[in-house]
Amino acid sequence: VCSSDLAESGSSAMKPSKSASSAICLEDIARAAGVSVATVSRALSREPRNKAAQERRRAILEAAQRLGYRPNVSARALSKGQAPLLGVVMPSLHIEHFPRIIAGIELEGAARGYQTVVICAGEAGFPTQCEAIRLLRSYRVAGIALCPKDAGMADAPLCREIAELGLPVALVDRPVRIPGTAAVAADNRAGGWLAGQWLLAQECDRLAFVCAGKRSALA
Repeated sequence: VCSSDLAESGSSAMKPSKSASSAICLEDIARAAGVSVATVSRALSREPRNKAAQERRRAILEAAQRLGYRPNVSARALSKGQAPLLGVVMPSLHIEHFPRIIAGIELEGAARGYQTVVICAGEAGFPTQCEAIRLLRSYRVAGIALCPKDAGMADAPLCREIAELGLPVALVDRPVRIPGTAAVAADNRAGGWLAGQWLLAQECDRLAFVCAGKRSALA
């Protein structure tokens, strides 16, 4: 084997592959699937309605998986103004109740193509909930699920932050009234009434009620 052959083989071995040197882009997928870049973009962004389009999308997704395509979240955030991210703000992660809520949000979000960013806010040493909302806005999240720190009416700064956000906000677990938001919370009044009725049906004549303090993360 001559030195020129060794040099040639060595130089080719040192050349980085396509996957190692640069990320797979839509043009690569379009070339592999035999379709246009616009068709690839549509197939990756939404579910088609007719059968022919569904079959074409399946072929495109197979090509994307074969090539090792990974969506560029930053590029999508720049082009569409938001990333496929859902923000979650919780007052605590030390209480089992809150991680269960987060797990449900993550499960439903993943089924729709969203990843979840969780921020614990409100406890000592952590950012305030207003700061957490501003941070999530900088991530260009598509929406925010927020568990207010305190039950009852939210404070004025939090209300202003949400009003200026311009994003869908869902309040979870706390019966707090904030204009422009949706809310998912347990009906504690009805639950208490049902609990009392059941205890009375058991002929309990001395009832005790135990709850968390007003400043507790469970209040």
